[in-house]
Amino acid sequence: MDKHHGVGIIVTDSDKEWFYIQQKDNTYQFPEYRLCYSFFGGAIETGEGELGALERELSEELEPEAAQWIRQVCNKLFDAEITTSRGSYHFTLFEAVLPKYDLEDLAKLPVREGTCRLVSRKEINKLKFVHNLKVVLDKYLK
Repeated sequence: MDKHHGVGIIVTDSDKEWFYIQQKDNTYQFPEYRLCYSFFGGAIETGEGELGALERELSEELEPEAAQWIRQVCNKLFDAEITTSRGSYHFTLFEAVLPKYDLEDLAKLPVREGTCRLVSRKEINKLKFVHNLKVVLDKYLK
């Protein structure tokens, strides 16, 4: 069996001071992570590449307008190995940089999965993330 490979995208402004992130809801499949935070993204499925998986996940989690907005400015940043209580997995991080006023407009749009919030850099560092994604956030903010 292949090792799990996830993809995600950080949606931020050019100063990395504001972040548009997802909060899982009470139906999230892993009870210990319900109401915790995540980047938009998920697992790469058989036959998908990293960018294809990210595009599919954005379409599943966001309304088409928001997904397209983010896809237009996404760039691959880095890969990381993440360890959790369930084991380890490979994660590929993408970034989408938008002006703060665009982030504010994104935060007003409806979403298809969980809820989404615009949070400050100070606030994001205090949030609990799913599947130990805080490791990726910390590497990104260095």
